[in-house]
Amino acid sequence: MKYIKIFILFLIVLFFIIYLIYFNKVAQKETSIYLTNFKKLEINSTKKDSYIPQKQKSIKNRYTPPPYKEAINLFEKVDIDILKDYMPIKDGIKPILAVKISKDSIKNLKIGDKIVLPYIDNEYEAKVIQKKINKNGDVSIIGKILDTQQENYSIILSEGKQYSFGTINLPNQSLEIELFDGRGYIYSVNEIDNNWIDYSKDDFISLF
Repeated sequence: MKYIKIFILFLIVLFFIIYLIYFNKVAQKETSIYLTNFKKLEINSTKKDSYIPQKQKSIKNRYTPPPYKEAINLFEKVDIDILKDYMPIKDGIKPILAVKISKDSIKNLKIGDKIVLPYIDNEYEAKVIQKKINKNGDVSIIGKILDTQQENYSIILSEGKQYSFGTINLPNQSLEIELFDGRGYIYSVNEIDNNWIDYSKDDFISLF
């Protein structure tokens, strides 16, 4: 009986030793797997972090177009009959349109600004390409008519203290603008020529 107890105790101790050896091997294997995965994660994280500045740099150097600017509606249509009491029209010439503009609206234009032109027979916009400030304070701008194939389609506007003038060259006609205190008329250049030029007379210059 005594030997049986000793043998059983020996088996228990042996089993406990085998269990410790097995548990140690399992723990070492799991630790090795964990360390391997951690190193892989650390390497991937380092690569990802090193790539971010390059991505940000490429975005920073990428061309960003300027913000879209709406065309400025410079002219406001008014009633011709009402304006006649304030500003007389040219003798014998019927204006196409009566308009008004805000004070300093031409002076405040900048190169690159887009202008909505008065509606005559079609919708046009012009882009300011030149601006000049004269010694007397008058401001003149030159604009190019957009969506046309030829360069000679243009607009010229000048604003002074009281008087403002302009010409608009469109694909089908040319216009003249005359304003006083921001109000005035738009005429057809052909209409002005037909009424003010006597084509029945010879066109010559007398030198004596």
